[in-house]
Amino acid sequence: MNLAGTECVDCFNGCDHCDFTDRCEQCLNPLDKTNAARTACFMCDIEDCKFCSAADKCSTCKDGYKVVTLADNSTICVEKPICNVANCVDCANTNNVCTTCAANFIVSNGACMRRPIVCNVANCAACATTDNVCTTCAANFIVSNGACMRRPIVCNVANCTACATTDNVCTTCAANFIVSNGACIPRPIVCTVANCTACATTDNVCTTCAAGFIVSNGACIPRPIVCNLYDCVKCVSDNVCSECAVGFQLKGGVC
Repeated sequence: MNLAGTECVDCFNGCDHCDFTDRCEQCLNPLDKTNAARTACFMCDIEDCKFCSAADKCSTCKDGYKVVTLADNSTICVEKPICNVANCVDCANTNNVCTTCAANFIVSNGACMRRPIVCNVANCAACATTDNVCTTCAANFIVSNGACMRRPIVCNVANCTACATTDNVCTTCAANFIVSNGACIPRPIVCTVANCTACATTDNVCTTCAAGFIVSNGACIPRPIVCNLYDCVKCVSDNVCSECAVGFQLKGGVC
């Protein structure tokens, strides 16, 4: 029968009253006690005990009491000390002197203090509130999903395409530029034109030729000989005649 005496229920042996799920509400022997699941009754005449796990083996005491195991392995219920300590779950023997703290707290001089945050994150300087979740990284690293990743290199160098390892120290320049002390300077013009003294802006396009040569389509060609002599038909060098017109005689480079 149930405890209210309103329904007949088939209880297990040793139980006097049980509910419809076969959970014992009162053992047949008033001195017996059930286990915490209320599926068995045990002889357990321990004062202030609520549930027993075996004969004379208390597992849970009444409110305000706790289980103490004696030297002979028997158990008794003793009154819990006053325990008005923040975040404390048990003051073992002395009023308001904590011996077991709640999760994430540790005992310190009878009180409970927050457990230090565990911060085993590579290149992390601080995990503020959660174990191994970084909030501040070391120099040259940034936070990414609680971890630390290397900060991107800053590369604000004119005409630079890459700074490999150090901020604003160029290692690769754009076309027509070369690296010089971490910066990019214009690449020297290639000028392998015969008889050329200068290629101003474009590789192998001459703009100034050596003496006796003139620029022609970026190359250097011999300058034509100047031959402004009267009755001379051919000069061997500027205004030095080597052949006179018919009827004239060459003398000292003139006709």
